[in-house]
Amino acid sequence: MTIEELPRAETDPRLEAVRARVARAGARLRQGPAHGGGLPVQPPGPVPLAPGQAGIWFSEQLRPGTPLYNVPLAVRLTGPLDVDALRAALDAVTTRHEALRTVFRLGPDGEPVQQAAPAAPVALPVIDVTEADLPQALRTAAEQPLDLERGPLLRACLHRIGAKQHVLLVTVHHIVLDGWSGGLLLADLARAYAGELPAGVAAPAFRDVAAWQHGRLAAGALDDQLRYWRQRLAGLPDLEIPGDRQRPADRDWRAHSVRRELPAATGAAVRRLAAAHDTTPFTVLLAAYGTFLHRLTGQDDFAVGVPVAGRGRTDLESVVGLFAGMVPVRLDLTGRPSFDEVLSRSGSRTSPTTSRPWNGPSARSGIPSRCGPPAATPGRRRSPGCTRRPAR
Repeated sequence: MTIEELPRAETDPRLEAVRARVARAGARLRQGPAHGGGLPVQPPGPVPLAPGQAGIWFSEQLRPGTPLYNVPLAVRLTGPLDVDALRAALDAVTTRHEALRTVFRLGPDGEPVQQAAPAAPVALPVIDVTEADLPQALRTAAEQPLDLERGPLLRACLHRIGAKQHVLLVTVHHIVLDGWSGGLLLADLARAYAGELPAGVAAPAFRDVAAWQHGRLAAGALDDQLRYWRQRLAGLPDLEIPGDRQRPADRDWRAHSVRRELPAATGAAVRRLAAAHDTTPFTVLLAAYGTFLHRLTGQDDFAVGVPVAGRGRTDLESVVGLFAGMVPVRLDLTGRPSFDEVLSRSGSRTSPTTSRPWNGPSARSGIPSRCGPPAATPGRRRSPGCTRRPAR
């Protein structure tokens, strides 16, 4: 059952609590400045980078040609496929979402700017591949660099396994796309392929968001939030996770993710514990993760990075662009607390951080991670690794 269906499911009394929670969450997300009228529309031409984009752009200058920020979206297509219709659908999506046609270069004042390129056909090469060779073929295609200055920052490739078996790979640079935007892209691609995407109707442009964010930051409108982060993260020590080998002096950027599904009984127990403490399953998992890190390292003061969508305004929900960021949640496990106490402390730490909107789920997460927390902790050495929260 989707959130949209909840108001129509009047016959199930078990949904009343869910409706109440959704209503409270929606009210919290939409508190703050009025959202009427949308953002100012920028005239054609270059605009400054959003703060989050600026961090990625600078990183690219240090490592030109890196595939580090490539975001691959792979979709398996089963059944008869009209390749020409798929090409036309890709063209329609890039025409609709300006961010997917954006390029980045230095402006006359030496500062980076972004500007949308005219709509152009998206190349869609078709490659015959076996099922056994598919993973390596996808990896090779996804790791081809994308050029920020020349573009395009979206590349597509169709891997044909058989007459009715294909895998479409769309690779986009992270500077114009986050996880939420990837869902928007694929949803519009499906609509366009089915002939259901209105022709010639442009979606709201991320360039307007970028100019708005840049203007607020330059005008000092976010200084109180920067002060909050400086205070919140003052004296934060590095989390020293023991390793089974010596880390290299230079990063090679190789990484791995581990996915584990909780058994149904464990998931139910997590939800019951969350309900008993009037908190969320996420906070329970965060407290458990913090407890694990405490036992692993012996440290009782550290931060865990929590990704946030960064779309607290309803008029930003259909915009393709880079909104997502990381919010550091500082955990306190001093004094040998019980798990109930750790859970209470974790809830108190996440609530102020995630309850007041700016351009994201909260005023505190409204400072993009690349211009907020780093400024809050000058002089700290950069850890060779990072610690993130368990998946929600």
